[in-house]
Formats: sequence, structure tokens, C-alpha cells
Amino acid sequence: MPQKYHLIVLILAFTILVGGCKKQDIIVSVPDVEMIAPYNDQLFSTFDTVFIKGEIKHSRTILKINLSIVNEQLQPIVSGKVIEVGSNEYYLNTYLVIDNKYIGNSRNFLLIKIEDNVEIHKNWVEISIIGLDRQLKNILVVTGTSNNNKLISLYPNSTVNTLFSWTSDYLGGYADSHNSMFYTCGKQLDGIRGWELIDNQLKWYISLIPNSSLPYFTAFDSQNGIVIAATNEGYIKGYNTDGLNVFKSDQLSNGKYTGILKSDKFLIAVFKPYSGNMKSIIVFNFPAGNIFRQTQLKGEVIDMIGKDDNQILMIVEDQGINKAMIYDIESNSLNILHTLPSEPITTVEMSNDYIFMATAGSIFWYKPDYGSVVEYIQKQNVVSMAFDNISNQLFAGVNDSIFVYKLPGTTAVESFFAGDKIKDIQLFYNK
Repeated sequence: MPQKYHLIVLILAFTILVGGCKKQDIIVSVPDVEMIAPYNDQLFSTFDTVFIKGEIKHSRTILKINLSIVNEQLQPIVSGKVIEVGSNEYYLNTYLVIDNKYIGNSRNFLLIKIEDNVEIHKNWVEISIIGLDRQLKNILVVTGTSNNNKLISLYPNSTVNTLFSWTSDYLGGYADSHNSMFYTCGKQLDGIRGWELIDNQLKWYISLIPNSSLPYFTAFDSQNGIVIAATNEGYIKGYNTDGLNVFKSDQLSNGKYTGILKSDKFLIAVFKPYSGNMKSIIVFNFPAGNIFRQTQLKGEVIDMIGKDDNQILMIVEDQGINKAMIYDIESNSLNILHTLPSEPITTVEMSNDYIFMATAGSIFWYKPDYGSVVEYIQKQNVVSMAFDNISNQLFAGVNDSIFVYKLPGTTAVESFFAGDKIKDIQLFYNK
């Protein structure tokens, strides 16, 4: 064999030998974890205690152990615990309390992070948590005459309990069940208030810029702890549960916002110019605040609700004709879904399945998915409505009383006396 081939063979052999040695030198040190509790697929309920027992051994010194319960997206859902160790082995004998009442029924995991001086090792135990059923906890009603306002609670024993009062005109309110807050917004005489419902105290206040002729706030909405209000300066601003500004839209001039809706991904607004008959439907990216979509609409938007992430259902009045319309955000298209009763609509209560529309003398029940609209109840002077889709109950406010209807029944099963003129009805839940 020629000498050059001997040299090639020797080089290859040496390369293989060195490579093999390098692979053998890489030793992965993994902790040995033997869990006793909880066991895989163990079932728990909200507010249960998860007892954690097991033995952990490691060739390196264990610095700390981090215990947490996470969901399928690996987001912590329960208050965790950190244990300082400082030895090669540790016997777990502790617990975590499922203190989150907002957990839905889903797969969850006990996550055990073991930290040594080189890396962090993760171990998982799959568990199931039965979430707390959502239930109606209270009926909150804004009452008062002129600019005097009170928030009262009526449920469950129908006793009028005044929570707090304030002086202002009233643009709208929202019961934030998740954060135990109630938000109110004035138009021209007062700003935005965030009230804590635990101690019924004012937590924060956003003032308005007074103007003798024009309302400062022109539209109001809230969702999941975000309060949204449109101003006559052409901005839409958003605030969190602490009253901190978290959103500001691009500015539009020569008009005003007449309606806003916060969805999961976007903020949808109706803009009415000071001149001309056409309105604009504007979709803002949230929280960036820039315009994502825009189209024109003829008529007045009475109310709107998100059907899904991409579609908005609107109740529109155009020259005496009431219509249900679907706005598709992705295609930026607006289409008529159904024609509704021609009587002027005074107030609307919207859910994903049912829509209730009050006129001067009746409440109409509209089911968008089926296209049916019927006169549900003959009831005069309805000023506010709220619908509980858990119990299928409709609450209708008339003058100083609230009448409760159990669908599909048309006779009131209960009534509450509010003690003063009703302005708004909001439902407060346990989660």
C-alpha cells in the first residue's frame, strides 16, 4: 500500500478515536425524581390543596426547587413556591393551594424546576382541575335622577343596598367581575371612575377637559379589565384596573366617535363626521393604536358585539329601517344579515346567541343564528336590560323597578324595587 494511503488511514483512525473520546467525556447529570404525590392525572377542584411529596437526588448540589402549577400554555395559574436546598438530595413534603377561581376545566401540570450550579431541570406531573362554575352573584343597578347617581345591589335577597354615590351625567358603566371593579363614565360633567367592589371605595379617577358646549367623552366600553373611552379630541384612550393609560389611538378630526367595542385583538369604533351622511367603521390594532381596517357605513349603529375574533354583529338604523349587519374584519366587508322590526329601538341587550331590543312598547327577541325575530313581551318604557345566559334570565328595568323573565316564559317570575329611577343594569358574577 502506498505511503500516502497509510497516512490517510492513520488520520482517519485518529479522528475517530478522538471523536469517540469526546463523546464519552460528555456526561449529562440529571436529577433522579421519584414523586409520591400528586400522581399523574390526579383530579382536583378549585380551592383544593395539592399535597406534594417526593424524593429528589442529584449528583450536583441542588440550589433551589421551584414549584408551580401551569396550564397547557405553560402560564402559571396558581401561586408558586421556592424552596432553598443546598444539598444533593431533598425530600419534598409541602403543598400548593389552587387559589385561582378563574381556572377553566383543562389539562394542567405541576411543574418542578430543579436548579443546580450549571442548569435548570424540569419535571412534570399532569393533573386535572375542575374549574369553579360561573354563577350570578349580584345585580348592580345605577339609579338616580338628573346628575345624582347611586350604585345599588339587589341580589340575592332583593334588599336595596347602596354601595356608593357620585354626581355626574351618565354615559355608561361596566361591572368587571374578574377584578371586582365597577367603572363609570360621564360625558361632560365628570370623567372615568374605577370603583373597588370589595370595599366600595373609589380607586382611581380620570378627569375630563371641560367644555361648555361639547361632551368630552362620547363613547365608552370595557372588557377584561381594560376601560375604553373616546374623547371629542378625536382620540380613543384605554386604562387598566389601576387607572394607568395603556392605549391611545391615532387621532381623527372633524367628527366624533359614537360607539366603541373592545375585542380580544382589536378595537372597533364608529366615527361620525360633522358633515355628510356616511359613518366610518374603524378597526384599530390593540394596543398599538394604529388603523388596521376602515370602511364606510350609512345609518346609525345602535349597538354592536363581537361574534368571533373576526366578525362584528351590528344593529343599525338607516332611514327608519332597522337591520342586523355583519362586519368582517379580515375582508373589510359589511353585509346585511336580517331586517328587524321597524319601530324605533330605544335600548339593546346583546349576547352571542340572543339579542333583545326594546321599543316604546315591546321587547323583541332576535336570534341571529336562526334569523328569527319575534315580539317577546309587551312592555313599555324599558330603559335598560341585562341577560344572564347561565340561567336564561332577562332583567328589564322600567322606571324604578326591574322585572325578571325566565326564557322562554313571557310572565315576570320576579321583580325588584330599586327605590329610584333606573339608568343602567349590570350583572356581577363570581368569576
